[in-house]
Amino acid sequence: MSETPIAVIVRLRRELRQANPNPTTTWKELLWQIFEDLELYGISYLWTPLNDLGKPTDVFRLPVKDVCLVMNGKRTIYLQVADHGLKGRYTTIPMSEVIVSKSNTTQTPVQS
Repeated sequence: MSETPIAVIVRLRRELRQANPNPTTTWKELLWQIFEDLELYGISYLWTPLNDLGKPTDVFRLPVKDVCLVMNGKRTIYLQVADHGLKGRYTTIPMSEVIVSKSNTTQTPVQS
């Protein structure tokens, strides 16, 4: 069974030992972003870049609509995330640096 979003935040906050998950977001804002993604899309992605010792340095929410899964058979090997600053290019993130949370009930996303 996977961790709940609250358990993930508590664990990461202990591991990082810093006031905020990254320079632009508070822990409370991050938790709300996770819940919003779970409510709208049924899934949430967090990127935890690792240092040379394999420990997370920050936590960033990856917008679900910008994530593209790259598969090798049935296994996801990495994510590509749209980098809007680079005009349609993607940033590649290994799955070892990604935390995925899924909701128990998946709803159809709201179409705009």
